[in-house]
Amino acid sequence: LTLSKKLLTFLLNIYSKYVIILSAYFKGVYMNRIKILREELGLTQKELSNKLNLSEGSISLYEKEDRKPSLEVLLKLSEIFNCSIDYILGKSDIRNLSDIDFDKDELFIALSQEDKGFISDEIKNEIAKYARYVIEEEKRKNSQNHKEN
Repeated sequence: LTLSKKLLTFLLNIYSKYVIILSAYFKGVYMNRIKILREELGLTQKELSNKLNLSEGSISLYEKEDRKPSLEVLLKLSEIFNCSIDYILGKSDIRNLSDIDFDKDELFIALSQEDKGFISDEIKNEIAKYARYVIEEEKRKNSQNHKEN
């Protein structure tokens, strides 16, 4: 599946606007999500710090927004909490790609209200097709990895 140059440019433009807006709007959301996810699993800060090979103080600093987790820590957190890094960072309310319901507007969660109004039905369908393709490719890769192991 190839994306048209126009669609790719549109998606990149939307993504960059989205990241800038969210970084200002959701300052600190990921810190609170770490705490929320930790508590959902019934983990103490000490237990989570042990799983991450970090100090308990590091977890406290993440949750109080005094320190930002590294990419390595975010990857480990996403595995522990079984959710995407985007969810931890507050960029998405969808925990996993597999949670997406293609019959709903959830695919447009990354678009601002302003940008939603400029998207034609054709572009919406292209975005949905591409999202389905990406998910099917991930499923195929995971299936192959499990067969090889």
